[in-house]
Amino acid sequence: MTVCRYCGRKLSSLKGCKVKNIIIGDVIFERVPNSLGEPCGNCGADDGKIHHFGCDMESCPKCSGQLAFFCDCGEEVKLLGKKHRLRNKKAF
Repeated sequence: MTVCRYCGRKLSSLKGCKVKNIIIGDVIFERVPNSLGEPCGNCGADDGKIHHFGCDMESCPKCSGQLAFFCDCGEEVKLLGKKHRLRNKKAF
């Protein structure tokens, strides 16, 4: 059983991540929910739920790029008071 290290939920639970906000640079953003029309094949978040932090499919709320790999913001991402550089890394 794989569990999100940030919210503690099972990745296969469909409930998505409990953490609703993300800090990019010094600005707080609401995280972008899954809009695939079906559960995410990577993190398991159901349609309309928040992807688990580090999911390849999560969009950046600032630039709409792929937050984990192709986001052009190039800024530090903070969640739950911890600092994370997501480029080319999995968070779960």
